[in-house]
Amino acid sequence: MALTAQQALWFELMPFYIREAWLLEEGKLNDWLDLFTDDRPKVVTGMGSVIPGGRDDLIASLIASLRKL
Repeated sequence: MALTAQQALWFELMPFYIREAWLLEEGKLNDWLDLFTDDRPKVVTGMGSVIPGGRDDLIASLIASLRKL
């Protein structure tokens, strides 16, 4: 039985999401940040914002958000 396009996409993306969650849970923020590239805006779910810059802007935004907690 062949996979549907939606099922194939799920199987392709799930390892990324699992790795991302594991890195965050383990506090491996530098490794987590390495998942991102500097050529695209970052959307941080839960923060409700787009971070237009690169890695340094993402780090600064995350730190600012954590300080608000």
